[in-house]
Order: sequence, then C-alpha cells, then structure tokens
Amino acid sequence: KLIAMAGAAKIATAPNLSSEATLASLSPAPNLKINNPDVDETDLEEDLTIDGSEFSDEVAASSVSNQNDLEPELSKKAKKEGAKAKKKKKVPNFTDFRKKALIGVGVFLAILFGLLLIMTSRKSAVLEISANAERLEVNFSAKLNESATETTMEEVKAVKKSGSKSVTEAIPATGQQDIGAKASGKVTLFNCDKDDNDITLSTGTGVSAGGLTYLTTSSVTVPVSNFTGGGVCKKDKSATVNVSAQNAGSQYNSAARAYTVSGTSVVTGQGSAMTGGTTQVVKVVSQADVNTLKEKLASANQDSYKTELRDQFTKSQKVLEETFSVQLGEIQLTPVVGQQAEQVSGTVTANYSMFGVENDELKKILELRINEAKTDDSQSIIKNGLDELKLSSADDGQFSFATVAFLGPKIDQEKIKQEVAGKKKGEAIQIIESQEGVNDAKVKISPFWGSSLPGADKIEVKIEVSEAS
Repeated sequence: KLIAMAGAAKIATAPNLSSEATLASLSPAPNLKINNPDVDETDLEEDLTIDGSEFSDEVAASSVSNQNDLEPELSKKAKKEGAKAKKKKKVPNFTDFRKKALIGVGVFLAILFGLLLIMTSRKSAVLEISANAERLEVNFSAKLNESATETTMEEVKAVKKSGSKSVTEAIPATGQQDIGAKASGKVTLFNCDKDDNDITLSTGTGVSAGGLTYLTTSSVTVPVSNFTGGGVCKKDKSATVNVSAQNAGSQYNSAARAYTVSGTSVVTGQGSAMTGGTTQVVKVVSQADVNTLKEKLASANQDSYKTELRDQFTKSQKVLEETFSVQLGEIQLTPVVGQQAEQVSGTVTANYSMFGVENDELKKILELRINEAKTDDSQSIIKNGLDELKLSSADDGQFSFATVAFLGPKIDQEKIKQEVAGKKKGEAIQIIESQEGVNDAKVKISPFWGSSLPGADKIEVKIEVSEAS
C-alpha cells in the first residue's frame, strides 16, 4: 500500500537498499465488498449514483472545459516531477560495492603471492668458510699471447683490446731567441807560420775575444810574415776580412782589440771596433718544448682510453690494467723548432691497447705454478691468489706475475653443497664445521626470512683463510 501511495504521489521507491528506485505503476482498484449485513449493497449503490439529469447542459459544458484546461497543467507538473526524480541521487548499490571490494582484495593477495613465489624461486645461499691454511708466495714470468691456443707454464692465452684516436694538445713556447741586429766590423790577420806557408781561412771561421765570437763573411788567404834573425815574427804581411757577430745582441758591440783565430795558433788578428749590434728577445719553439708536448700527448685522455678498453671485456675476463700502453704516431708540429711563437701545438694519432685474460686461463697457470712450488702433495689449493694477482712489465714482452696462495686440507666444495642443500641454517653450519680443516662457518640465506637452504645449484661457497704461516 505504501508503494502504491508513493507512486500516486510520484515518489520513487525501491524494494530494498541494493535496488534502483523507480516510480510504482498504478493498477485499477479492486471491487469493494461490504461485509456489514445491515447495509444493503444495492441501496448503497443507489445512494452513490448521481443522476446526470440533475446537471444542466451549462454545468456539464463548464465541467468539460475545466477538465480540458486542467489536463495540460497536470501533464506539465508530472514532467517536472519526473525530471526532479531523475536529478535525485541514486541509492548506492551495496552489492556491487561488495563485489568490487572482494575483487580488489583478491587481486592484492594474488600479487603478494606472486611476489613471494618469485622471491622463493630466487632463493640462494652463501657459505662463508674459514679454513686453516699455509701461505705460499707465487712469483713467475710468462708471456701474454692473444694468438695462443692454450695456456702453459710459460704462456697465457690472452685477449687484447685496442683503439685509436687523433689527439691535439698545445703548450706555451719556452725557448728564447735574440732577433736583433748583429754587430760587425773588420779583422786584420797576421800569419806567423815558421814553416813559411800561406794559410787560407774558409768562410765562417771564428775569431774570438772576451768570450764573444765573430765569423768571417768570406774566405781569406793570409800570407806568411817574415821573421827577425832572432826568430821574432815581424807581422809585415797581413790580410783583412769582414766579420759579423755569431749572434744578435748589443753585447757584441766592442772597441778595437786583438783576436784569436779558431783552428790555428799561428794566425792572429787585430779587430776594429764592432758596432751595430741590437737586442730583441722573442719566444721560439725549442726542442725541450717538443719533448714536453710529446709527454702530454701520450698521457692525455688515458682514463677515457682505459674505460673504453675495459668496457670491451666480458665479465668472465680479468682486465689487466697494468698492461695498458699508448703508442704515438708521427707528431705534426705547428710551428716547428726554432720558429717564433707564443705556443706550440701538436696533433698525433694515439694507438692504445690493453690485455685481458679469461679467469679460467689465469686459474690454470696459477694452479700449474702453485702445484710446481708446493712441497706437500697432500695439500690442496685453498686460495689461488687470483683476486690479489699483480702484474708488471718485464723484458722481451714478458710480464712478471706475483700473488699469495694458501694451501691446506682438501675441501670438497661440491660435496658440501650437496650435503647442506635443503637443510636448516644451524644444521648446515654443523655439517660444514665437521669438515677437516674448517675453522669456522657462516650461512647467509636470501631472502632473509628463509630458514632453510636452497638446492645445491643455488649455493655459493666462499673460502677465507683463518691462519697462515
């Protein structure tokens, strides 16, 4: 009844909280039955019946007219009420909400389970074993050969990586040169050769005085002078030649004085005043500058070269950075030695290379050398010293290898892995420490909440030395 009444009032209703509200449709009212015996239904019907003749035509027409006017208004009102009902907020569908909530929780639990499954599948363990061992110094020389087919006692099968780049560097010029004018003058030469020979001096012969040297500008023949009866040179014959200072500079300006002649002791000279020398010092490229530039070119970009070569090696190869080398091609200098300049630049092709060796190949030669050096055949190699291996360049393309190995009782790593696989951490430690030569053991399981070890294929063994002698 309430729903019918609400429908008559054009109010939307729903049978329950999870259903959508709608307007109830009105059905014809059922025939009324009166159960009172004192009331005659026929009389009642008669009383309720209204004789149409009692209404005049005017009243009837008015009634029809009013009804026609009322119908559009009622229709408009019904439409407005319907629009308002549509605008009203819908009642929440709690059943749909519960479904979505349950689905969300299910997805979350599925993701969580998946993550746990993945982490469990990646379960791993590390066994850190401390073993008693004897120290052994290992030193040997061997050649690194990228063409070798196998590693032997004298030769390691290696991998060589190389690169090439054009490099340009510049440095300030440090050489100095006086480009001022050279002093000049004349020197008169005397020949006091007792063998009575004329002497010819070539162009560029030096005459010196006071630590300064002047050079003849042309060749000259000096006639021999006569001697007195007592053997004294009369210097009665001479030859004069023009000279120019060996270098520019005002210090070559000098007064007239005597000169010695280079290459002979029997010819002497008497010079005029030397004039015209001036000083003008400028920077020039020296040989020392070239040597410095070469060093800079060779050392330039070495870190980037090493990084480039290092990235070419694989994870299974040990990079031997001690073998890094740079070779320079022919340097193109601008300007060349002796030319005036504030700086000198050079361009050269740098060829660089570095060796690497597969870890298995290094292990092989280390074990060969260790087994050769050990005195007790019952000992096994606890640590081969690969991680501490040092190299240095030797003669004839050889390299010196140096490391420290440790020998002790044989520890079968594969056997230990099989024995501790699937065991609890405490049980695994007991098994490891029961092995001969083991001093201490630690077990690390990943993820951290794991209480038992994974399979043998996911167990790593690390052996450390606890004692050395």
